[in-house]
Amino acid sequence: MTLKNIEQLKQAAEIYKVAPQNTAWFRLESKLEKERSKRKIVFYKYFSIAAISVAVLSVISFFALETYGLKTTTPTTDPYQTQITELTDDSYSGIYDLSKLRELKSAYQKMGIKNKM
Repeated sequence: MTLKNIEQLKQAAEIYKVAPQNTAWFRLESKLEKERSKRKIVFYKYFSIAAISVAVLSVISFFALETYGLKTTTPTTDPYQTQITELTDDSYSGIYDLSKLRELKSAYQKMGIKNKM
């Protein structure tokens, strides 16, 4: 190659311009749009994960509090405290009242029914 040929190639290379196809601009634009939507999705994804985590921790805390209650160091009185007291009622004569049982036995005898009482 001579110096003249090299100069001609250099000038031809400077003048030559490549024009992209018409579809190239559409592909480039769609790629850029996908990148923008990916950023939005990633933001909402992290935001939703944080919201779900807060909700789950709240529910767990609520049930733990309901199950185990608040543990305090000061003694509290239970408003529904049960008290066991002994019955001292003398009018209670047991399961059966003997006088009524005798009346029942005599009634059966009058009717002629034999029973073992």
